Amino acid sequence: MEKKDIPRILRNVLTKRFKGEHFIVLDIGTYNVKGLYVAGGEVVAFANRQYTNGSMNKDGGINERGIANTCRFVLKELRESTTRIGRFTNKVVLGLGGGFVYGKTLTQTYIRDYPNEELTEGEFGNIVQKVQQRNYEQIRRDFKQDTGRSELDVYLIGGALQDIKIDGYQIVNPIGFKGKEVSCGLFNCYIPKGHLDAFEGIISSINLQLVTLVSEPYAVFRSFYAKNDSATDFILIDMGGSITEISLARKGRLDDIRSIAVGGASFTRSISENLKIGLFEAENIKRRFTEEKVSKNAAKKIEGIIMDDVKLFLRGLEMVLLELSQTTLLPSNIYIYGGGSMMPVVAHALRQRKWRDSLSFSAKPIISNLTPSRIDYLEGTPQDNVLWTVPFSIANIHIEENKNNDELIKMVKRSLRLIQGNI
Repeated sequence: MEKKDIPRILRNVLTKRFKGEHFIVLDIGTYNVKGLYVAGGEVVAFANRQYTNGSMNKDGGINERGIANTCRFVLKELRESTTRIGRFTNKVVLGLGGGFVYGKTLTQTYIRDYPNEELTEGEFGNIVQKVQQRNYEQIRRDFKQDTGRSELDVYLIGGALQDIKIDGYQIVNPIGFKGKEVSCGLFNCYIPKGHLDAFEGIISSINLQLVTLVSEPYAVFRSFYAKNDSATDFILIDMGGSITEISLARKGRLDDIRSIAVGGASFTRSISENLKIGLFEAENIKRRFTEEKVSKNAAKKIEGIIMDDVKLFLRGLEMVLLELSQTTLLPSNIYIYGGGSMMPVVAHALRQRKWRDSLSFSAKPIISNLTPSRIDYLEGTPQDNVLWTVPFSIANIHIEENKNNDELIKMVKRSLRLIQGNI
């Protein structure tokens, strides 16, 4: 893989920037590992490496050794690109998606014993704890039903207050308000304990210190919404290597995350099988097709080869959105990102009407690419490449949570620690 150098404009300011926090972002996907080195709130190096066997899975489980080796290659490239900084941190923020991390928002209502008294921080913290406990019980039941695994196999890794209402009225901060019914919408992301142990083991084996583990769909949602708070209703589609994740945001909150087992690797396999060539060569052909560096006849042939995969993707997306739109209309703004979305045929297919005939949108869907330049906080390269939207978002949410001293955020974190017994 070609080594990525630090952009010239960054070299001139590195000595001024590195006094801030340094951390590494690792985005462990189903097809590759992407890494960022962040210094002083700026991306100063980035690297991307595919798994040597084309997948993070082995014999139905996680290929821990393969993932660890791929991470080492990424870290080596990051280290070589940051020699001017003079030090290299071992702190890592790990992003997971691809069906390994789940997430949903649940709303619970708590009835106060003394509605005429003002809410204090202590009382609201107690309400958050009780609401979170109910959510945890619901999540465990849903997890067992959806996956067939034991409900004891669920581990909460993050949560956020999405909305608060008192007696039906939306409130930003409830402290000091009076009322009887306190309604809290809490987003929680969670992971099977077996997967958590595996990824913690991987990070330990490559001598890194895990600072936090982040849900990738939630990180993208938060980063995008922070910069585009007028866009309250939208759909996010992250088309990765083997998995496409669909996130639904309504009224400024992330309602649900679903996934379908179709991604960019599906196109590569179809090209490989149809042309009877190896996966590496097929990946190169796919890349050249994406960059429009093949002849018109070749482009037409490749498009024909992958069309069945595109139709499968559209069918899976339709089924997910149909399930998510049981009671209300779907948002018309759809943002796509991830390596698989770089193929023009994907965006073109999404703009066709036929796949959404059974769906009800609030208006004609508008399909847009979601690049790092459209999210908040971070500077650096590559700003206009949908391949890097997720790693930038992971870095953003880590910076945001470290800078934010909001008491409500602390309450949610405290409730998570109590539920998991980490006190």
